[in-house]
Amino acid sequence: MAAANGHRRITIGVRRNRSARVGTGSDLSAQSDASLAAVAALVALLDGGPDAVTPTGLSAIEPSLTYVKGVSKRPGQVSVISASNAVGIAVMSRSGTCFWLRYSVGDGVQTFGARSPCTGRAALGAASEAW
Repeated sequence: MAAANGHRRITIGVRRNRSARVGTGSDLSAQSDASLAAVAALVALLDGGPDAVTPTGLSAIEPSLTYVKGVSKRPGQVSVISASNAVGIAVMSRSGTCFWLRYSVGDGVQTFGARSPCTGRAALGAASEAW
């Protein structure tokens, strides 16, 4: 949608899981990192399309996280991949749980998972409404 000044307006929502079970602090931190990476990916998508969602591109947008194409092996390290219709994000928690987030490019729907392997490619399979 165009604003009065000709620029497009976008809404970026970061979904917080308020129903987290016992959820240790480290798990909540990994979930927060995944949500933050999703916002960075959305900015990259809007600026340059799917090809802009790369570790280098996301680091320029959100430098507080480390981005990799392969496996996330530690907290603060985000595995990310961009497909034609979605972005997959995976973050390893200090507890050893890997949190997935899938952002659907067409409709902006976010789906979640907590599984292995801890890769953005695997996270494209996230299908739950919450972690």
